[in-house]
Amino acid sequence: MKTKKAISSIFAMLGLLLLIPNAVLAAPELGPGEWDELYDNSFFHLYMYDSRCIDRSSGGGDFAVEVTGNVAYNSFMLTIYEEDGTGTTPKTVVNERMYDPNPFYQFSTAGLVDGTNNQAELRVCLGYSDENEEVRLRLLD
Repeated sequence: MKTKKAISSIFAMLGLLLLIPNAVLAAPELGPGEWDELYDNSFFHLYMYDSRCIDRSSGGGDFAVEVTGNVAYNSFMLTIYEEDGTGTTPKTVVNERMYDPNPFYQFSTAGLVDGTNNQAELRVCLGYSDENEEVRLRLLD
């Protein structure tokens, strides 16, 4: 009898958990003054003869690219475009070779916010490294 009651209690608690909206369980956007993590990949591959791109939107303010886990001698290209999706040529915002193996590159997107969604549509590309390497890549807004 106690076993039946315990099982009923477990199912009742599971039922209550399903009533909690997913938005309550999701990580909140932190807003101005705090970093919102837009992308985190611990196995991002830097290629010697190519680049990989990640598309994310920014609501303005500062945007940052953080790379960790790279070897000291492995420089790479960081290129960031602002794309409107209207068929126009993307605007190159950043095009730099990163000699610091683990950079935290931060810049303002205030002048890039446009369109009806009031977002800067960014394409972050990393690659053309000295060596093929797996790194951690984080994009923060």
